[in-house]
Amino acid sequence: MRAYFFGNYYLSSIQQGIQAQHCTTEMFVKYHSSESVGHSILHEWAKNHKTTIVLNGGNSSDLGKILEFIRDGEYSNQHAYPFASFNEDAQSLNQALTCVGIILPDIIYSTAEDLRDKNNDVLLGRLTTNLDLRGIAVLDWDMYNKHPDKKWFINRWELELITKFLNMCSLAR
Repeated sequence: MRAYFFGNYYLSSIQQGIQAQHCTTEMFVKYHSSESVGHSILHEWAKNHKTTIVLNGGNSSDLGKILEFIRDGEYSNQHAYPFASFNEDAQSLNQALTCVGIILPDIIYSTAEDLRDKNNDVLLGRLTTNLDLRGIAVLDWDMYNKHPDKKWFINRWELELITKFLNMCSLAR
């Protein structure tokens, strides 16, 4: 698991890292109840993984689009990943949206890496043509048949997250 944070590119990389920490705190406040969806994922990440990736997410408007996609997008009901956002206070940055964060499992970032490192058109074509009626993409049928206990599928929302946001944003710098 990894935590991905989309930072406001008007901030320096160190400031984006600080905003990511603020966003992490918001996540823990949001998912404090053990009954809340995302609680176990968030605590699993915090206890056993801790990896954080900070990406340049664009300006405040761009971050708003990322947040809207995660929270209210067309297929946003297809995920239970913990997420949060952080706005600075009125005195500091006039309540600007400075960070959006989400905790993701390895299937998401390994697929994103495959799309970046391999022939994007071939892999993306394979994923989209393998979408079933529920919008599920089969990543690798051979591996699925050998190891059916692992997750070898991603849904349409996850595929859009990868192609529209994870692979389009550079590392904060």
